[in-house]
Amino acid sequence: MIFRFFIRLMFLFNTTHTKHMDKKLKTRQEIAHEYGINRKTLYRKLKARGLLITGKNLLSLTEQQAIYLALGDPQPNTTPHKQEDKT
Repeated sequence: MIFRFFIRLMFLFNTTHTKHMDKKLKTRQEIAHEYGINRKTLYRKLKARGLLITGKNLLSLTEQQAIYLALGDPQPNTTPHKQEDKT
């Protein structure tokens, strides 16, 4: 039901994120990489916003648009991760 709300909202405001939409199916891992986060973190962020996309298949363009609408444009964290010395 909430997914349908986002779809209607996209068409109502004619919101498209063409900068990140390259007209191909993507995996959740690819979407998470665009945001600079882990796939599981992406799931948690979507769940917190009430957007649960079920299934293990590729994400359709509509599902991708719903994610971009819910989370905004991807702006990955450019700070490199520090690796701790384990010596």
